[in-house]
Amino acid sequence: MTDETEDQRFAKVRHQISDWLLAEGWKLTDMSSKAEGAAWAIEGRDANKRVVVFGQGARKPDALVMQAPITIDEPSRARLAVLGSGKNEELGWEIRFQLVHMGIQFSGLTLPLERFVLISRVYVDDLRRNGFFERLDRLQGAITATIWVIRRALAEPGPDSAGADDLGIN
Repeated sequence: MTDETEDQRFAKVRHQISDWLLAEGWKLTDMSSKAEGAAWAIEGRDANKRVVVFGQGARKPDALVMQAPITIDEPSRARLAVLGSGKNEELGWEIRFQLVHMGIQFSGLTLPLERFVLISRVYVDDLRRNGFFERLDRLQGAITATIWVIRRALAEPGPDSAGADDLGIN
């Protein structure tokens, strides 16, 4: 048993996560002042400029939460609206089932699609680099799969690679 305070444990996890992400080329921005209820939060941008927010909540200090906001831009929302409510309902269900199948939680996924958040957690009691990046890779895969499902619904051409996408969906 250690004599670390909760604040010291939060700082240790934050430092470890930051070091791992920086070593992988992520760009990091402190979001702690904007993250209500969080002990700390960092916004990370990967090489493809996809955003993931990392943090620990003060109410659930044993979990590191990773959240990926998905925002549909206005031109894409207009194109989705033209598809009609039935097709959009199918799209919403397809995204939901895809995320559940991938083991990714979500919040705010309602119609019409505008903005929702993909969520993954890793528990810090035995935090290891490999386990952290496995969860992060799964979350990034869910971001890509979500974008591809939406692109397919809009009859967009297939992507060149798993990271390439300029649809205006973040």
